Amino acid sequence: MHLPSRAQRRPDDATRPPRRPAWPARAHLRHTATGVAVLIVVALSGAIVVLPTEVSRGGERGDTSSTGHRLTGSHLPFIATALSDVEVTTGHSATLPFRLEGARGAASVKIVIEARGAVVKTIVAGHTAKSGVTSSVTFVCRLAPGRYVWTVKATDALHRSPLIVHSARLTVVAVYPAQADIQRAIDWLRQRSGVTAVAVVDTDGVLHGWNQDTQFVTASVIKAMLLVEYLRTHATVSSWALATLTPMIEQSDNNAAEAIYGVVGDAGLYDLARAAGMQRFAISGVLFGAQLTAADQARFFYRLPSLVPRAHRALALYLLSHIVSYQSWGIPAVARPRGWQVWFKGGWRGTDIGQLVHQVARLHKGDRTFSIAVFTNGDPSQGYGIETIQGVTARVLGGK
Repeated sequence: MHLPSRAQRRPDDATRPPRRPAWPARAHLRHTATGVAVLIVVALSGAIVVLPTEVSRGGERGDTSSTGHRLTGSHLPFIATALSDVEVTTGHSATLPFRLEGARGAASVKIVIEARGAVVKTIVAGHTAKSGVTSSVTFVCRLAPGRYVWTVKATDALHRSPLIVHSARLTVVAVYPAQADIQRAIDWLRQRSGVTAVAVVDTDGVLHGWNQDTQFVTASVIKAMLLVEYLRTHATVSSWALATLTPMIEQSDNNAAEAIYGVVGDAGLYDLARAAGMQRFAISGVLFGAQLTAADQARFFYRLPSLVPRAHRALALYLLSHIVSYQSWGIPAVARPRGWQVWFKGGWRGTDIGQLVHQVARLHKGDRTFSIAVFTNGDPSQGYGIETIQGVTARVLGGK
């Protein structure tokens, strides 16, 4: 085989360097491009990226405890949230719901309650809490009435505290009416002429009063019982019933009351008395001769909505809050200007010792609901009896 001599080769063959494999250059370009891309992403995001030091093929390794067991948790920051504002009456139990997110393992928890930035109570939970699970702490609240802030403090299995904490409000309310105001009303009532009695069922459902178990003849107060008993025992209200119940309550019509009494009878009124927890109710064939006590009527009006079937509850409350203006003296005349809703019934008549004036009411405002009954007999006039009821009401509401 004849090979060309060195001189016969192409002129550039002598100066051309030997070829090198192309892959190192391409690999270099790929790595360079990747580095530039990472720098661009970091620059655009403005974030600092910290890569995990240990990465498995399946992803980031889970944290482990000192015992080598895998701990539960999430990629979220450790967050402790007080889930809702809570309101409680002094002396009652309060439940504070909370939730942890991003905690590793079981976390120990305590609740810190503050007023104006100062800690007033710390409650250590009797159990641990886990991430993503709603939990709660219950305690008997003996804090003074007022507004507080409650916060969840926690420590997880890695001895971490929450990075983010959301607090909530705790409102502590007093029992209403205050015992001192009820006593002031009693002291004033005892100075009034005639035979008198008062009963108050406070927001805690506790009965207070003076002469509260003394029996009085009813007058028209019993019409509220007739209304409730009729509605309790009738699935529907006919046009006749509505046309009879309405004037019986709104205008205190006696003929309408006798008509309803003819339907429910003594047996029905006794059934209602038992359901309402009355202890000294008595009737024997004469509607307006029924015997009532202030305590029994205060209990009845306090429980009244629950005694009426749901289907008829709105009707009962509507009638008892829409009594004609010229009969809306006494309790509603004092309470309504102060923002109270009032459902009530009054009664008046002459007796052998003078004038009788009664009134019973259920009052509601905001988170407060209570009832009051004021009974009088032997008043020198109806106006005097009305003045007695208004004076008692003003003092119970914390007035003069």
